[in-house]
Amino acid sequence: DITSRATPYGMKLTTCDNGTLLSLRCDVVSEGNARERARLTLEGFSAFLSAYLDAPTTPIAELPILGADERGLVVHKGNRGPRTATALPTLPDAFSAQAAATPNAIAVRDADRELSYRELDARAQRLACELIERGVGPGSLVPILARRSLELLVGMFGVMRVGAAFCPIDAQTPKRRLARILESAEAPLVLTEASLAGCLGAQAPICLELDTFATSDFDAQQGIPCQAVPSDLAYVLYTSGSTGTPKGVEVSHAALMNYLQWASATYDAGTDAATPVHTSIGFDLTLTSLFPALISGGCVRLLECAFPLEELAALLRRGEPVGILKLTPSHLDALAQLIGDKEPSKLQALVIGGEALGLEKLAYWRKSFPGVQIFNEYGPTETTVGCCVARIEEEASQTGAARIGRPIANTHLYILDANQQPLPIGAVGELYIGGAGVALGYRGKPEQTRERFLLDPFLPAEEEGDGNPRHITKMYRTGDLVRLGPDGNFEYHGRTDDQVKIRGHRVELGEIEAQLCALHELREATVVRVERNNTAVLLAYVCAASGETADALTIRGRLAEELPA
Repeated sequence: DITSRATPYGMKLTTCDNGTLLSLRCDVVSEGNARERARLTLEGFSAFLSAYLDAPTTPIAELPILGADERGLVVHKGNRGPRTATALPTLPDAFSAQAAATPNAIAVRDADRELSYRELDARAQRLACELIERGVGPGSLVPILARRSLELLVGMFGVMRVGAAFCPIDAQTPKRRLARILESAEAPLVLTEASLAGCLGAQAPICLELDTFATSDFDAQQGIPCQAVPSDLAYVLYTSGSTGTPKGVEVSHAALMNYLQWASATYDAGTDAATPVHTSIGFDLTLTSLFPALISGGCVRLLECAFPLEELAALLRRGEPVGILKLTPSHLDALAQLIGDKEPSKLQALVIGGEALGLEKLAYWRKSFPGVQIFNEYGPTETTVGCCVARIEEEASQTGAARIGRPIANTHLYILDANQQPLPIGAVGELYIGGAGVALGYRGKPEQTRERFLLDPFLPAEEEGDGNPRHITKMYRTGDLVRLGPDGNFEYHGRTDDQVKIRGHRVELGEIEAQLCALHELREATVVRVERNNTAVLLAYVCAASGETADALTIRGRLAEELPA
């Protein structure tokens, strides 16, 4: 019996026992959807009791707590993004089509140079021909060690055109970490710029310098058709690994294009305003700045200097129109201080990702960029950049944590308990992500792949065995704690492990601890993330080995040879 009446609680459940019959009365407030929420709760309670009576020896944690209607909401309806066509092209196909449509439009520029769509496509095809002559093709992985430069984009599109995958490596990567990535990649050759070739060391694979292909003329009609297919790898991106070595996440063209086509439409990437690229090429957040514009006729602006945030601030102060600006929450305050009170550019879309967002950080941006669309985008590297987004409206609350929103196209989110069973609306549990954006796994790490990439048991029958790429049947276990609110938006509530975010970059504390314990002068170490002056920092506590002295400066110097700054 559900009754609307005054109650100090949103819902009050009363049991009535007359000796032969146990009845339940539920009192709910009259506002909003409280009555429907009560109905779903009682339906779940009924399902729980029925299952218990049928099998009274079943452990309580294994009994169902969802009724049929609520289960349908959390695993088949309220957790899913819109379904769109799955017959997507590959990224090099999409770019070449755009180059044919707008050959003379500027595709990319840096401080001193620029390339039109025709020129970038021609140079990528010139590189593709060279790669084929060197035996690179489908199934190959080609690391690209480069700055944010024209050469970087020539390398990416050239590699993908022959059906191979690129592996972006930041030019600031420590040499020993670079060596471990190259060893894991098992690549036939490395693409780099002439100024960076010395970073590779004597044991590196064959080095092919990109500078030649970024400046040579080439008739695209002499090129080759794109050899990539949607199920091929597009890229492998290395992230922090808990065991002390980085993990390479393998992402297919199908997964990448699902995100890029959604992002291009959602953020309106094809405008005349430039999209600045200021973050590391080894950071998947950067892909949002690079590729949606280039499949939509837009222009990418590469900020190459040693202090890209300062260059970005200068660009905005000059009044140049900006299309998509993607930042981490940690960037917001720093960039706002650099821009100051000067009247800045027209900004079309501010996309925030990489870590939890506090709404109070948006006040400056609302005031200084009237009319800007603001999005909070969530997604692990293993689900292709972003899989869930919230558009933050102007009338929204100005304090507290921003929601991560709703799933993007062809994506479904599950909040599961410790037994991987669905939880009701409002309960906090671990987030599992399924759908078109799920990566294929970790390169050369089958055990870790099996641990994190699981078969999706909740797919409707009509989605199984439909010939789509194999990742469509997988779901990724994130380790993130999330709840689904009654309004249909997902909310972030922390982690189940010791993974942390530092200025948007994912850091496994275990990786740092493993590197510390590998030092002969240390016998034990633990690393924590703390807040100091509203800035996240990492602290390491160490115990010296017997007879050794632990010197902080020496230890920091040794770590700098292995780990990113």
